[in-house]
Amino acid sequence: MLRFFFTTTALNAQITLTSSTNTPAIGDSYSYVSIPNYTFNVSQSGANQTWDFSTASGTTEKTNVINLLNSSEPATFPSANFVFYSLGTNAESYLSSSNSDVSIEGNYLAGTLRAVYSDKQEYLKFPITYNDVFNETFSGIVENIAASQTYDRSGTIEITADGYGNLILPYATINNVLRIKTVIKSTDIFYGFHTTRNYNNLTLLV
Repeated sequence: MLRFFFTTTALNAQITLTSSTNTPAIGDSYSYVSIPNYTFNVSQSGANQTWDFSTASGTTEKTNVINLLNSSEPATFPSANFVFYSLGTNAESYLSSSNSDVSIEGNYLAGTLRAVYSDKQEYLKFPITYNDVFNETFSGIVENIAASQTYDRSGTIEITADGYGNLILPYATINNVLRIKTVIKSTDIFYGFHTTRNYNNLTLLV
């Protein structure tokens, strides 16, 4: 399943994302739709594209950006600047920001999961414009709280601005969007056993 985040922020005429205009702020709120069986075309990249998601429908969920002090485990993630809190699952993603990136410090879901990254997982790079490519690594410790298991996680991240154009949504058409494609390859090691997973995320930003 691909998950699409339709996110709008301050418009930048050159479609260049920067930390000053595209870093999430405490008090922000994001809605997204999970579409398990999509039928529209998501493959096209390049200049002057039109992404037509006018028929998109699925499960709508909401994420709030909250203060670290209002989170469940502020002491575990002292370097985080803010937290993504999912209203549907109560899951928390702890993020830090700088002039060069927004990165994930770790994740927490009460009674289920705790992930702490010593080499943080880059979420978005700045500045980024069409044809930019960033390659990063991440690593850390993941605790399966329910099963009382702890394992090592490491991986690579490729963040590419691979297209720009117009986005058609069921409720509006948004011009001058930049498409960010993120490919994550993650490996978990538990008692010598390796489990590898690949994730593809598409983010459309203006």
